[in-house]
Amino acid sequence: MALFQRRGGGKETELEMAPMIDCVFLLLIFFMVSAIMRTPPPFSAALPESETGYEISQCPRREEKPSRQTRDLIMALWRCY
Repeated sequence: MALFQRRGGGKETELEMAPMIDCVFLLLIFFMVSAIMRTPPPFSAALPESETGYEISQCPRREEKPSRQTRDLIMALWRCY
């Protein structure tokens, strides 16, 4: 019965390992070089205290309304879609 014969003369495709190994080593070297090394700095810095007592994330944020020209431009662009 010819229903279960493989096309291509029965050759199996093989995956070449040399290029794959090269890529793995290149990625390994890249990540080793680009990794941040956690070593303490060789100096110490005395940072000044804040006068306001606020951290950057705690500063009050001023809400600004867009100008009339900006709103018109946004609406014109919105209508194009």
